[in-house]
Amino acid sequence: MAPEVPDKFDPCVDIPQSVLDTEGLHAAGSEPDKDEMRRGDIAWNGCIWVVSDGYSATISATNLTIDMVRERGVPGTREAVVDGRTVVITQSNGPDACGLNAELAGGSLEFRVNNPPSGRLTGDQDPCDIGMRLVEKVLPLVPADA
Repeated sequence: MAPEVPDKFDPCVDIPQSVLDTEGLHAAGSEPDKDEMRRGDIAWNGCIWVVSDGYSATISATNLTIDMVRERGVPGTREAVVDGRTVVITQSNGPDACGLNAELAGGSLEFRVNNPPSGRLTGDQDPCDIGMRLVEKVLPLVPADA
């Protein structure tokens, strides 16, 4: 495992607002909340956006690799390939949340979607379907060497 978070793609800076606008995502305040944390050797750097009366999405670069996500052995984990990168999809925190990790050099780009059924605009949508839409919009923005 790489000691630090991959730094060739910064979700807080490198995702244009125009892409976020296609989903209705915006900062909850004047700027997106940061997702910067470390648990032991694993670290995340990213931002959190929301859809008013809908879902929230956290997109973070992490040194957590695709193999490490696979090794968790969460039932129902599945994989896809988007823009030439492996994406591991895990719905492990109940039916309202989904985590997706897209392969990066030295780690992954992690998408976490929370979509409570009370959200008037998106509550009837599967959080993994929302996550895949985000992955399909964001991964083409990631440099090929990242």
